[in-house]
Amino acid sequence: MIDQIAGWLGASRGSVESAAKGGIPGLLATMLSATQNNASAADAFATALKGQSPDMLSGLGDMLSRDPAGLGAQGSDLLSGIIGGGRMGTFASTLSRFAGFPEGAGGPFLGLLTNFVMGKLGGIARERGLDASGVLGLLSSDKAAIAQAMPRELANSLRSAGMLDAVGAELDALDAPVRATPPRAQVEPVATLSQPVHTPRMPQAAAIPAGRPWWHWLVGLLILGLILWLLSNLFGGDRTEEVAEGATTSALMVGDVDVGSRMRTAMSDLTTSLAGITSTETATSAMATLTRVQGDLTSLAPSISQLGAEGKSALSALIGGQLPALEETVTKLMGNSDYAGIIGPALTAIIDQIKAFVA
Repeated sequence: MIDQIAGWLGASRGSVESAAKGGIPGLLATMLSATQNNASAADAFATALKGQSPDMLSGLGDMLSRDPAGLGAQGSDLLSGIIGGGRMGTFASTLSRFAGFPEGAGGPFLGLLTNFVMGKLGGIARERGLDASGVLGLLSSDKAAIAQAMPRELANSLRSAGMLDAVGAELDALDAPVRATPPRAQVEPVATLSQPVHTPRMPQAAAIPAGRPWWHWLVGLLILGLILWLLSNLFGGDRTEEVAEGATTSALMVGDVDVGSRMRTAMSDLTTSLAGITSTETATSAMATLTRVQGDLTSLAPSISQLGAEGKSALSALIGGQLPALEETVTKLMGNSDYAGIIGPALTAIIDQIKAFVA
């Protein structure tokens, strides 16, 4: 899909990747900023979210092939309604300069990206039973994860334009270590994600400041999962690019079963579901997703057993990149006896299934 988009825009593959990596967290931060004290913007967000049908994401690829300009215009209208036409233009031109797009390409691309982001947020809302304020609250509950995902150059430009008020304090906190050598860190990192130069710093959701509820970092994991899911499904990027490319090769195809695609979906659904468990009520609600994921993995087992050596290696890379963070999440959740009593058996069975696939 990335080459198709690059050809449509008249842009290079690398510039489209850069725009996606910066644009996704930039969109989240900009929409949070626009809606935090503006009722009309919040209403526009609610209307846009409500308009996301369950098959929206699956149909975007076909729409891109048939009418990319129409798809971009549709997303531009959605975003303009939320943040305003003037800010939409500022965002588009800023993103275009950051990515090195040809003149006029920033707006259509930002519209396309808006469709993907809103489609995924709509799916999260349906899965969790959230309204628009609930989705915004979920994103706002760990703004640091969004701020950390934005490339600094893009964040500075958008902030100078007054578009990132909601994450200003979080951006300042990220700059603080540069201004002064901090004292001995009072955090306990449990997962890291290294970044090469000129790529966004992805959320280190597992760093838990002292006094912070242990489950709070799971929201950051949700933000990370959201951004990586979008990058993986739209373009591929950094670690997800390697996985996505491997998953589309014949090595992970068994007959007409795309093992890679189905495994990524199961892992994404599992991560998103676990990230929302903060009470016995949400643990109970998560059981529907856990049961579905368990069934999906069970149905995949016969196909996985038929993979050749190359396919097994690709599957191991796909799972291995996500399993450590997933196991940390499971350990945290199982440490709460109330949650463990509800999700424990299903979650244990799922992790055992996943490990068996790469044994």
